Amino acid sequence: MAVTAGLGIILGAVYTLKMARKVFLGETNHLTEQGTDIAFHEKAILGIIAVTIIVAGVYPQPLLHSFEEITNSILNKSDVLHLLKPKH
Repeated sequence: MAVTAGLGIILGAVYTLKMARKVFLGETNHLTEQGTDIAFHEKAILGIIAVTIIVAGVYPQPLLHSFEEITNSILNKSDVLHLLKPKH
């Protein structure tokens, strides 16, 4: 079983690396030859998204706190809150 899992991981990595090489370093065609870089405003939007993701990953508490009320409301209405409480 472990041999099969290990072989699957190795073959998956080989496939992924071959596909990445083909995508990033492969031949161009008539559709991709005319490609242009993204504009400044698109880079700015992607930068904002990237910073937001990093901040939410490093300090997620404000985001989690904003979801707390709606999460508790859903748990109370769905009558599953008793399943989440530890048993004594």
